[in-house]
Amino acid sequence: MQTIKCNSCGASGQNIQNCEFCGSLFVRYNNLGLSLTNVLSDKGELTGFVFPGLENELKKNLSMQTDTNFIVTDIEFLNINYAQIVASNMVIDLLQTSNITVPSISIHLPFTEDREAEHYKFSCLKEKTLFKHSYNNEFSCHDYIMEFGKDALGAAYLVSKLLIEVEGLNRSTSLIYKTSDYS
Repeated sequence: MQTIKCNSCGASGQNIQNCEFCGSLFVRYNNLGLSLTNVLSDKGELTGFVFPGLENELKKNLSMQTDTNFIVTDIEFLNINYAQIVASNMVIDLLQTSNITVPSISIHLPFTEDREAEHYKFSCLKEKTLFKHSYNNEFSCHDYIMEFGKDALGAAYLVSKLLIEVEGLNRSTSLIYKTSDYS
């Protein structure tokens, strides 16, 4: 099995999903040949943009999780829900695995027919290759899902990038975060 080095903490491991030591998702970037230039410093510290407060809200999500509850973090602006970060145990079917640890968080990106422009913007991002894709015929919906493990910072970075590049928000947007138990 291939050994990789984590960009975030420097640990060596063989898990290409998340770092076995710190949980960082940035090991996936290496595996897929995606550049981390302008994302991580030489010391593995995040230099990319993250919306203020988002990392802490995702840590809150992780801290609220148990084996049986469904914690969701809604990200809103002007009463529009732009994203949901969910407890990974909520989306086991979309992740196409039963090997989920609690706590862990995932982002689910549903693109229905009325969101073709956003779907196109997402499909142009190199990070698209990090997500699992399925198509739901019943709802005419493209579903993309990615598990972040316990990496709240990595998740906050990628969600911030998606909000800016796919949803068209700008860095000065004042987002509202709501983390709650949907169960």
